[in-house]
Amino acid sequence: MYSYIKGIYAGMEDDKVVIDVNGIGYLISVASNTLLHLPEKGEPYMLYTYQIVREDALELAGFSTREEKQIFLKLLSISGIGPKAALAILSVLSPSALISAVMTNDYKSIARANGVGPKMAQKVVLELKDKVDMNALNEMVASRSSSITAPAAPSTEALQALIALGYTTQEASSALAGLEDSDTSVLIRNALKKLSSKI
Repeated sequence: MYSYIKGIYAGMEDDKVVIDVNGIGYLISVASNTLLHLPEKGEPYMLYTYQIVREDALELAGFSTREEKQIFLKLLSISGIGPKAALAILSVLSPSALISAVMTNDYKSIARANGVGPKMAQKVVLELKDKVDMNALNEMVASRSSSITAPAAPSTEALQALIALGYTTQEASSALAGLEDSDTSVLIRNALKKLSSKI
């Protein structure tokens, strides 16, 4: 129903991104990697979207690139993978990293996603190989990444670690905002300092 939503970034609510479009706030679920590259509040922002239809609710999932949305849809086509699991996979692996994992049979990297065990990860590897022209998609992602900075792995790992420590996604992403370091442990330590100063 919605191809994309373009408006003003209005912050987060219940660990979801809010985009204001002419006075209507759209609540959109995103992968953790996307949270690391949110603009400042009040700035223009666009997400490609997918409408999730459930018996008890209608929800939106958002993606920073068309390639990320395309891979999300391919993940949904796998039996046993729902929107939550698909977003979890894209939270631990960028599109290019997921392609690499599938091409090298690295199911263990996929199994790091919350709620995705080794058996399901192996199924993802096998079925994505059949469902996706991996070489063509890899070229698309590589082309896209030349103009868009890929999420920094240490920042992603730090975000996941803070969430595992009990902080909400919003608290963790806010604490990591503006921090730059190639060492995950340093990022976590500095983020914890910022979080403790707010108590």
